Amino acid sequence: MKLARRFFSLSLATIVALAMSSSARAGIILNFGQNGTSTPVTATASGPGSTAIAGVEAVTIAGIAAAVATPVNAFLSLNLNSVAATAAATTIGPVTLISQEYTGTFSITQNSNGSGTNYLSGTVDLFAAGIAGGASLSMQSILNPVFTSSVIPLVPGPTSANFSLTGIATPPGLSLSGGTIAPFTSSVTGTFSGHAVPEPSSMALLGIGGVGWFVRGLRRRRTTVV
Repeated sequence: MKLARRFFSLSLATIVALAMSSSARAGIILNFGQNGTSTPVTATASGPGSTAIAGVEAVTIAGIAAAVATPVNAFLSLNLNSVAATAAATTIGPVTLISQEYTGTFSITQNSNGSGTNYLSGTVDLFAAGIAGGASLSMQSILNPVFTSSVIPLVPGPTSANFSLTGIATPPGLSLSGGTIAPFTSSVTGTFSGHAVPEPSSMALLGIGGVGWFVRGLRRRRTTVV
């Protein structure tokens, strides 16, 4: 009987440990692509040596760590500005890599005015980089973004955000102007990573596995006693 109790305790401990490790495992919590019929993201001069990147875009959520069927049509509201302390864009290396830091907010919601379901929103600090004359700009978080959501059960832990701006055409390709990234229009996609509470189905599977281990232990004990 003591063996059975010990095995049962071990099984429960294992279930809890697996559940905790599952909830602590970082992964993609949402990714999206811009709807082809929507207007482009716009970068504009916001002052000497500064650029603002903004837009309200129709997007399609391709994946989300929540009990929500995908794909989902939603709206991205993006509002980024170059960081005041490091506003000037810089060029790096022989291929002329243009880089600049940005900070701001984003929200992916059910409606274009930010109302309805909040699929994912947050504040971000980003490092933007792209090849001069190229048609894309990659924006990767340099600090942990702060996320909120009404459908994704987020838990504390490291987070990251990535935006990819593509189809930059005005002026031809990515360029500098007055110490900052020159105005342009583009399409946008994005990926957000972080931590989410395991879905009930995953917890149920862990429980079933634990019960199975417990029953197997009892059978082995009975066989040994006989």
